[in-house]
Amino acid sequence: MKLPISLVLVALMAHNAYQQVLNCYVPADIMILIDGSDSIQDQNWREIKNFVSQLVTNFDVGRDAIHVGFVVYSSDVGDHIGLQPFKPKNVLRTLSGILRQPKASTNTAKGIAYVRNEFKTRGRAGVPKILIVITDGSSDNPRETRKQANIAKIEGIRVIAVGIGQTFRDELRQIASRPEKVYTAASFATLQTLVFEIQRMVCTVITTTTTTTTAIPIPTKPPVVIPVPSDKICDVPGDIVFVMDGSDSIDDADFIRQKQFVANLIDNFEISTDAIHVGLIVYSTIIGDTVGLQPPKNKELLKILARNLRHPKVGTNTARGIERARDMIRKEGRAMAPKMIVVITDGRSSSPKLTVAQANMAKVEGITLVSVGVGTQIFSDELNQIASSRRKVFEVSDFRSLELIITSMRDLLCQAITTTTSTTTTTQKPTYIPPPDDLFCNVPADVGILLDGSDSIADADWTKQKYFIASLINNLAVGRDTIHVGVVVFSTIIGETVGLTPFKPKELLMILSNNLKQPKVGTNTALGIQRMRQMLASQGRANAPKVMIIVTDGKSSSPKRTVAQASLAKKEGITVIAVGVGSQLFREELSQIATNDRKLFTVSDFQGLQQIIVTLRNLICQVITTTSTTQLVTTPIPPPVTLQPYPGCEVPAEIMFMMHGSDDIKDDNWGMNKKFVSSLVRNLYVNRGAHHVGMVVYSSSVGDHMSLQPFKEVFDVQNHINSFSHPRGGANTAAALAKIREAFRTHARGGAPKIGVLITDQKSTTPADTKLQAELAKNEGVQFVTLGIGSKVNIGELANIATDSQKLFRAMNFKRLESMMPRIRDMICESNCNYTSDNNNNNNNNNTSSSSFYSSARFYT
Repeated sequence: MKLPISLVLVALMAHNAYQQVLNCYVPADIMILIDGSDSIQDQNWREIKNFVSQLVTNFDVGRDAIHVGFVVYSSDVGDHIGLQPFKPKNVLRTLSGILRQPKASTNTAKGIAYVRNEFKTRGRAGVPKILIVITDGSSDNPRETRKQANIAKIEGIRVIAVGIGQTFRDELRQIASRPEKVYTAASFATLQTLVFEIQRMVCTVITTTTTTTTAIPIPTKPPVVIPVPSDKICDVPGDIVFVMDGSDSIDDADFIRQKQFVANLIDNFEISTDAIHVGLIVYSTIIGDTVGLQPPKNKELLKILARNLRHPKVGTNTARGIERARDMIRKEGRAMAPKMIVVITDGRSSSPKLTVAQANMAKVEGITLVSVGVGTQIFSDELNQIASSRRKVFEVSDFRSLELIITSMRDLLCQAITTTTSTTTTTQKPTYIPPPDDLFCNVPADVGILLDGSDSIADADWTKQKYFIASLINNLAVGRDTIHVGVVVFSTIIGETVGLTPFKPKELLMILSNNLKQPKVGTNTALGIQRMRQMLASQGRANAPKVMIIVTDGKSSSPKRTVAQASLAKKEGITVIAVGVGSQLFREELSQIATNDRKLFTVSDFQGLQQIIVTLRNLICQVITTTSTTQLVTTPIPPPVTLQPYPGCEVPAEIMFMMHGSDDIKDDNWGMNKKFVSSLVRNLYVNRGAHHVGMVVYSSSVGDHMSLQPFKEVFDVQNHINSFSHPRGGANTAAALAKIREAFRTHARGGAPKIGVLITDQKSTTPADTKLQAELAKNEGVQFVTLGIGSKVNIGELANIATDSQKLFRAMNFKRLESMMPRIRDMICESNCNYTSDNNNNNNNNNTSSSSFYSSARFYT
């Protein structure tokens, strides 16, 4: 049954509106209890499983957020998926799709009793518990069902009842915690209309439960956010770990005050992916609850997690707490971000000597330490030895007084992360010189800066080069709607990069530039230009001019390739500016790199870079303003090819592309190869319920690759394709086949067809291994489509790999690829449809065909 479009739009609008109000990424345990009785027909059972899958899709499933489990019941408990170990969203959706229907009576009481035990034995302490009961009729024993539901409610479980049909509403009300937690659908087909309503109810329950689970009410003032003083910059990268004393000398009320203090501090930080990250560690004799620096968490989630930390109530092993914080920073901290540990404690540690030793090791590792002592028994000597300096020691008389130091603590931490960041390179502050009145710079543009990080550059000169970049950025009109800046460091390898996306403000870009590390190897300028081309192509804005600035102190290791890469950049509409540094000038190569001689700069040494900042800035402004008003209008990009829909193709399938990138493939052809695959992906049915796509680039070995999981939308897949490097080398097709076999084995959805698409311009270097790997893959259920390009392919080898002769394609050259795209898309769809049809026939003839797969998943706990 198709839902009216108006109903879908209303549901989506309501969903979006509620998401703006509630943050649902909070810890909670949810069990879904599913009626599998014989009153439910096969088609209706599929509708229920699809409904469960949609619920999971809309929950904020995460290791530190929502955990989900399933139980199917009838006269007894059937298939069940436990809360532990944690399972990510894609695994839960796959498992929900293969739940089996017992087809007996309706013993709802037994199902609820089983779920209660699951919460008791596998649920996390201190997080909300929610039971969602889905049933199509009255239970066998309504009295026992009511009893089990009431016990569940007494145990703190919130119960939501979902009924199909209207005849047993009274029992649903008795099962549910409250009348508003009862949902009914007129038919199985209309269950989907309840997804957003139930999601909203779950979100409301878990957020209100999470914030009110405190057993001891502590009267507190509402959190106050104090604006950052104008002379302090806090919107910069910083990794801060709070080490919180959870010893038995702290009573329950004071532990809550300590948590509120940390939550209030978090409220006063600039928390974001590109700015401050926060970690939390509770310690006692042992390490208690922890919240990692990774993945980054938003401010609201961090405050909720802080307020729900548990109190271990043993001794005071401060050394162990600092050691754990050092380990967290080492494993989860960002390379370019300043590191800080804030130790909060109410008494002397159990081993002061070990504590001071751990603190000293942290300082040696570049971590700034702040100590906060609470209580009348002040132990200033130990606090001073823990902290990086006396200015980083705070002492208060009791836990109530912690709120009095929030502002000064925040200002100190802000000052610490900005000075740590900015003084690692230079104490000079870049100056801003406004452009002339007749030069307008406030227009959209994407500027990529390429920095030579080779070993011929001394440390002091590397610092000057970074300062030059920071100064240049300071003089550009950086803004969300104007100039975006990206940076790539190159040597023999690609070093650190600062992407164009997500957008970064000027202050953050300057800090990131000043903290770039120098690889200190050779000078592969070609590789640097190639990577910057990829960044501008995949992260640049469609209607913004592109500028590439290359700063280098010497001739590249492969001038021919460097000039070739620069030529490709120019063909792609990128204006290339070359800056040469040093007395050994290599002007001929610089002239070939730059768009023209006006875009070529030379200075005698790195100190001289400061003299060209204004001239370079003015040139960039001139380029982007003239390009934005003429070039972008007069050179329209042809629209992408969109094929007619292929009926029946929008069904689950796992598709892996193998792209060969040999030495014989010129850069232009490599670009056409990527464009062809990107266009093909665009015309597949890439969505969570249909096609999942992965990629493997190979030559002598496997190069760049993209896995089937986690699922990626079309836009993300195309961005990956655009960023793939041309590996150059031989044709180890066997390695590529082995790689996709591994991908299908570990990440493919059960029951979905597996399709491999091989694109190559050469015969394989190991034909016997290639044949073996292809046969193994086919035995594992993989279907192959092969495409040979040019005259160097071995058609016999490609025919052996292809599933049948209809799946073998050949193109005379790379220019013909785009015209072949429709036929190959149709062949992939045909393979998918044939597999689905054959699979359905096999299932009709033999219902146990998937039992071997399910035997391991049935009790996936």
